This record gives sequence, C-alpha cells and structure tokens, in this order.
Amino acid sequence: PDDLPYVAVRADVPVGLGLDPVTVDVGLKRGVWVEGKVTDKVTGKPARGGVEYVVLYSNPHLRDYPGFEGWPPTTAAVKEDGSYRLVALPGPGMVAAFGQENHYLRAAQRNDEYGAKGLSDEEYPIHLRGSNCAALALVDPARGADSVKRDVTLDPGWKLTGTVLGPDDKPLAGARSFLLVGHWWDREATRAAEFSAWFNPRETSEILFQHPEKGL
Repeated sequence: PDDLPYVAVRADVPVGLGLDPVTVDVGLKRGVWVEGKVTDKVTGKPARGGVEYVVLYSNPHLRDYPGFEGWPPTTAAVKEDGSYRLVALPGPGMVAAFGQENHYLRAAQRNDEYGAKGLSDEEYPIHLRGSNCAALALVDPARGADSVKRDVTLDPGWKLTGTVLGPDDKPLAGARSFLLVGHWWDREATRAAEFSAWFNPRETSEILFQHPEKGL
C-alpha cells in the first residue's frame, strides 16, 4: 500500500516439476519514509520533477534487507506543491532529484551541498551521470525511525538572453540551436529572433545556431 514504507525486494522462483505450480514466499520489511520539498534555489518556489533513492553499498543495514538490490531504483513523483515521499533504508543513502524543466544545472555542475563534486563512485552511481539528475542529497535515517525530512533545491544557474542576427545585423527568426536547451538540436526552429537559456556561471558554454533555409 502507498501509505506503508515497505521496501521492494526480489525473490528467486524455484524450478518446478513440469507444469506443476511452485510456491514463492516473499517477506517484506519496512524501511523509513524520507519526506521533504524540492524547490527552485533562486525563487524558492516548488520545482516539479521526480526523486530517486540510492542506497550506499557501505550501508551497514543493507544486510538486514535480503532481496533488496537497489535496482530498479525506488522512485517517486514530486507533487505540485514540491513535496515528495520516498521509501529508504536506515543508514547512509542519497536522494537524487530530477527537474521537470531542462534548464536546471546538473549535479556534476554544482559546487554546493547538492552537487556531485568530491563524491565517490558509490555516492554518484554511473546511471545518474548521464541523466538529468539536478541534485544529490545525503540522507542517514536512524534504525527504527518512522521518517526523516530532507529538503532539496534545484539550481537554475544563470539566465542568458540574446538575439540571433543575420548577416545584415538585423534580427533573424527561424534559426534552430544546439546546446541551448539540453544536449541536442532543437526540434523546431525559433519563431522569434530572441532567445534565452540557463547556464552554469562558473563554466564556459558554447551554443550553435543554424538557419537551414538560408544556409547560415
């Protein structure tokens, strides 16, 4: 049930005789609720998206949860008011937050407490490195606790605005961009010459504009 913090586990199915049925008993154990809010670091407003629980394999309580492997990951959606609730194990772990908007900085770009700087391979799993994970928050619930609170902020970075100009130095609409939003080409050309994007102010970024119709 959604109101009980049972930890998901896997169970091996024994080999049966022919088409005879087999019995698989699954023992579920309760974890700890991790509750909090995901907000925009600049505005303080709720940031929609999702959260994922990452267990650290150095967690001493991991052995107390046979069948729990941490994959597929335990996830939850962030509600409209920014709140979330996620099932975790007692002991060291992480809450990874993902923004619904693509302009938020990735965890690898952040230098604050929610960034990936200085984290080990265990704390920053490989499956998160190529994703849009925007924050990593350490959690360490005590054994026997019902719930712990962990708020997370997403960093929009620095907003850049500008105008695409043609060879005549006049505003030019109809261009498409690469690296303006995400790591791909825009699917559609811009309807206006003006553009805006979010960047990490501590890093150099490049944007490529192309106008297919004019060959620019």
